[in-house]
Amino acid sequence: MNSALAFLVGLISISNITCKTQFGPCEEYDHKQLDTFKGKNIIVLKKDQVEEKLLQNFKNEDIIVNKVLPSALLVFIEKRRGYIGITKIGLQGIFISSKDGTILSFEKKTALPTLELAQDSQNPSVGLKIDDKTLYAGRILLLVSKIENIKKSNLEKDKITIDLENTQVIFPHSGDPQVLSGSLQLILTQSKMNKKIPTSIDLRYKNPVLKYE
Repeated sequence: MNSALAFLVGLISISNITCKTQFGPCEEYDHKQLDTFKGKNIIVLKKDQVEEKLLQNFKNEDIIVNKVLPSALLVFIEKRRGYIGITKIGLQGIFISSKDGTILSFEKKTALPTLELAQDSQNPSVGLKIDDKTLYAGRILLLVSKIENIKKSNLEKDKITIDLENTQVIFPHSGDPQVLSGSLQLILTQSKMNKKIPTSIDLRYKNPVLKYE
């Protein structure tokens, strides 16, 4: 290779990679993955090669790659966000799940709405996804948390129970979460207007069942 060609190859070889997320700088793991592209020909390198590499990290949800000629890559990583917490009796911490059900981490505490699993259920695993039933219960939980303060929530075999300040709400394992939470909001609003708060609201039936003391 003559000196002119070597200079040209060096000019278009990736030497500078900038990586950011919506939370700030990228994680060390992501930087290490990106370092494997240094020295590669920026013209030949395909963006989906970078995306595929970075999506090996389960915390990464979306990747945007821009080539800046002659030798730089600008990378933005959309990180999965915490959506709900998942725990159960005896578990010394809380699993953090993203919106798509990926378990992101295990923490001592969280400000996220938290779902308590049945004692005989299997613990979630960091990096893997929760089952559809748990994810569905999480969606219900998050919607209810936007309506009222939640004291406790449980995922049971035949129902989902959420304890509010003065009322226990019972949900089915299926149905449109938006419709169910909307029904709950309407019942609570009417109850407060009538100054008669039910101790139990069961939404598992076509017509909600309300109980009073």
